Parts: sequence; C-alpha cells; structure tokens
Amino acid sequence: MLLSFKDDSRSPDIQKPQNFQYMKILRFNLKIICAWPEKQLNEIRSLGHSIHRVILPIQSVVCLACGILYIHFHFNEIPFFILASTFITVMMNLVTCSRTALVMLFERYLVLTGRFITVMHLFNFQKNSDYAYKLCTFVNRMSHFYTLYVLFSMFMGLGLFNLLPLYNNYVSGAFSDPYGPNVTFFHSVYFAFPFDYSHNFRGYIIMALFNSYVSVTCSIGLVMFDLLMCLMVMHVWGHLKILSHNLINFPRPKASHVITTPNGPTNVETYTEEESKEVFARLRECIKHYGTVDDFANDMSETLGVILLVYYGFHQVSLCMLLLECSDLSTKAMLRYGPLTLIMIQQLIQISIIFELLGSVADRIPDAVYQLPWECMDVKNRRVVYGFLRRTQNPVRFKAMGMLDVGVQTMASILKTSISYFVMLRTVAT
Repeated sequence: MLLSFKDDSRSPDIQKPQNFQYMKILRFNLKIICAWPEKQLNEIRSLGHSIHRVILPIQSVVCLACGILYIHFHFNEIPFFILASTFITVMMNLVTCSRTALVMLFERYLVLTGRFITVMHLFNFQKNSDYAYKLCTFVNRMSHFYTLYVLFSMFMGLGLFNLLPLYNNYVSGAFSDPYGPNVTFFHSVYFAFPFDYSHNFRGYIIMALFNSYVSVTCSIGLVMFDLLMCLMVMHVWGHLKILSHNLINFPRPKASHVITTPNGPTNVETYTEEESKEVFARLRECIKHYGTVDDFANDMSETLGVILLVYYGFHQVSLCMLLLECSDLSTKAMLRYGPLTLIMIQQLIQISIIFELLGSVADRIPDAVYQLPWECMDVKNRRVVYGFLRRTQNPVRFKAMGMLDVGVQTMASILKTSISYFVMLRTVAT
C-alpha cells in the first residue's frame, strides 16, 4: 500500500470503488484483522491471512482473560493510577473481542461490508445524473481526507502509547544494566503471563514485542471499524441527498390543459398520458432507490448494533479513567494518555455527528415526497405517491441494538456522565 495525500476523486483510472486511495487504506488495515470481505468481492485469501484468521480470536480472548487476571492478582499491590491504566487496556481488549467475534461468528458483517462496496458505494451511482456525479466526487473527497486524518491520529496515539514506556526504561537506566538485581521494566500493557517480564530482560523483550503486535491489532480494531462505519454513513447520506434532489426537482407538466368544470373552462396543469408513463417510471425509480437505502440502513443497525452499544459503553467507562490519568498533569502522563484521550473523544464526537447529519437529511425526505406535484397526476400515480409518503414516515435512523439512539444527544450524555465519574474517581484517588 502506497500512501498518497493526493485526492483521486476525479481520477480517470478509478474503475471500481476499491481503486480509491481511501478504500485501499481501509482494505489494507481491515485485512490485518481479517475483517475485509474477500469472499464477497471474489478475492483470493492468502495462506497467511487464513492462519491469522484462526489466531486472531484466540489472541483476543487470551489477552482479555490475562488482563482481567492481572487486575485480580495485583488489585491491592499496584498504585491506583496504574490500576486505572490497566482497566483502560482491558476495556480496549473487550471492544476488540466484540468486533472480532462479530467478524468470525456472523457472516452478515462480511455480507454487509461487501454490499457497501459493490452496491451502496456512490461510485456505482455517479453516472445516473450530473448531480449524482458531483455529490459522488464530494463524498469521495471528504472520505479521502477523513481517512488520512483518522490514520494519522491512529499512528500518533499508537506511537506515543508504545514509545513512552521505552523512554521510561531508558531514563530509569534499565537498559544500562538489564541483568541487574533491582532493574524494573515498564510496559505499555500488563498481562498475567507465567513468566517474569518486569525484572527479566528476556521476558521484557518477549513482552515488548507482543505488546507492539497487540497494540497494532487493537488500534486497527478500534479505529478502522469506526472508519468503516463512518464511510458507510457518509455514502448513505449521499444517497439521501441525491434522492432529495431528485424529488425536489421532479418535473412538472410541460403545458396546462383546459378542462370543463361547473364554473366553466379552466386551465390546469395535468400530465398527459405519455407524461404520466414517464412520471410513473420516475416514481418507481425513486421508490426503488429509497428502498435500497432504507434496507441497507436497517441491515447496518441490525449488524453493527452490538458494536455501537459496546462502543458507547466503552467510552462511558474509559473516558473518565483517561481523564483521571491526564489529571496527574505530569509530562509522562500527558504524553502517553493526552493524545489517546483526545483521539477517543474526537472519535466519539465525529461518529456521533456523522450519524446525526444522516438523521437530519433523512428527516427531509417525507417533506420532499409531499412536495411532489401529485395534484397534477392521475389516480394511479397519486396512489403511488401516497404509498411512498407512508413509507417515508419512519425516516432512516440508527439505533444500537434497537434501543439507543446514535447521535449527538447520546454523545453529550456520555461526555457529561464521564466528567461526573472523573470527579468522583479523582476524589477517591486523592
């Protein structure tokens, strides 16, 4: 994968959605955690990915169990701030386990992702009209720069989280005499492993390499899944914008006609027989388009609902602890947990705002349907419009497990509660 900052939304070399730079970045990272729909896209899975697909769920479960056991065994021995740090890593492992389980146990996730690429990606609709092409270009450009921003944030948080313990070991002199009797090695993550990795140099090397690998897979599981959901929502938003534009700019009758009323001849706008056939075809196309978007949104809610519920729960618990770690205000704490805290907060804000924007566009669809020139149509087309209007009365919405709205209000509630918990934990720690 060659990383390029150049926007390729108008490149003539794009022949399919996978050719976009941001889709290549997404594919490269999702393949690391075996979450790319190779079968659905008729791609060949390499032997290494097949082996990793078996190892990954075992690794996730082992890391989660060993992290919990470490807290259990050392609950009364380690300082409060280190205990909070271990709680954060355990929560990250829990989120990673939930997403790994979704990929490994439920085929519908891979089906949904494959459907997004082959059906719902706006590249497949850009030739429908000039407006569709312009909006497709806009969404692809936004997706490109948003992906680069997310990738940079992940690299920054991952680097500081793993390099700071290495720097602490260097400053403490652990590397100058690694086999000394009083040496203590710092790590980015602690697990209950059956060997000494805090005072033994060989154990430290094994643990440091393992932590680096686990940190990469965990970061990708946290960040790239969010990126995938955001990209899906961006393209659903684009579909609703195209549909709203087509409804608002629905063609009216080309000419008025004289009809006889009890008050005499009157000029009215009505579609001719030929125009009515065209109107019926346009209405059918709009209804089909809305049905495709609505079905995909419902599949997203059903498939990713568990992820969103666990994700919000993770933020509710982890944000207050991250704030607690940063409240130490030491250079080490700010370098290690400051970027991670900012990344987590901005991820929560971004995904909530993106889902909220989708809801605001979806709310306009019923009004756009009502603004159709139904008064100019015949009885058959009026019935079609009536059925379409009834279907749009339940706008496209995303709910975590069908009970928790995904949007700005939930985000604000989480931030407010996290700050309250942080104040309580800070008092206990003091």
